[in-house]
Amino acid sequence: MTTPILLQSVWYETPGNFHVQNDGRSWLGMDKAGHAFSAYHLQKQAHRIYKWADYSDKKSLLFSSGISLLFQSSFEVLDGFQKNYGFSWPDMMANASGILLYSGQQILWKEEKIRLKFSYSPSPFAAIRPEVLGGNFQERLLKDYNGQTYWLSFSPFNFTQSSKSFPTWLQFSLGYSVNEKIVGTENYFSLGSDQYHAHSHLLLSLDIDFSKMNIRNSTLKKVLSIFNTLKLPFPALSLAQNQLRFHPIYF
Repeated sequence: MTTPILLQSVWYETPGNFHVQNDGRSWLGMDKAGHAFSAYHLQKQAHRIYKWADYSDKKSLLFSSGISLLFQSSFEVLDGFQKNYGFSWPDMMANASGILLYSGQQILWKEEKIRLKFSYSPSPFAAIRPEVLGGNFQERLLKDYNGQTYWLSFSPFNFTQSSKSFPTWLQFSLGYSVNEKIVGTENYFSLGSDQYHAHSHLLLSLDIDFSKMNIRNSTLKKVLSIFNTLKLPFPALSLAQNQLRFHPIYF
């Protein structure tokens, strides 16, 4: 629990009385995708540790779910004491959805057939409000939702008897991101003569699941496992504002 304590002194600046805030419509849902992603991968790592420690499947999944939910909830409690934020039930639901996505797959299949991934490419919109969207690369990686994309990667052949006939390491990816999102609760923002209209976009791309590849070198296998969290750059189709666009390469 060290991380939330450190954030209380570094990140949060305006403490107040505990309160609840309904932010379900903020950032077009991108912050909720981030909550689900964090909860999913936190549980995944905790689950691996419990399995390594020789806990049973049931206990490993139960304990890792609890750790992920408790850790994520600590941030919500801290938010609840901030004047500019507030305890968010939609955030808690997003945390739970990430845990359910991981736990459900372990219960059904004992493996990840659907992977929750992340990609980032710097956007020009962070410079408009650097105090909110980040003033440097590290801050923008966390705060600039315009540069973030969250993905669900899977192989349809991994769900059928035909899986042996097709390379299941080749994945399809469904992505979600936003553009021109400058203010959390508003979809319109103007600065001088410049006007910004926030909108979401859906993406379809390809990806690779390195865990499905026959890699014998253990060191290389561990290095490549990082990319089972990060979405690889590939060509993509995006749908935004009823317009279909092809991206030769999408990060």
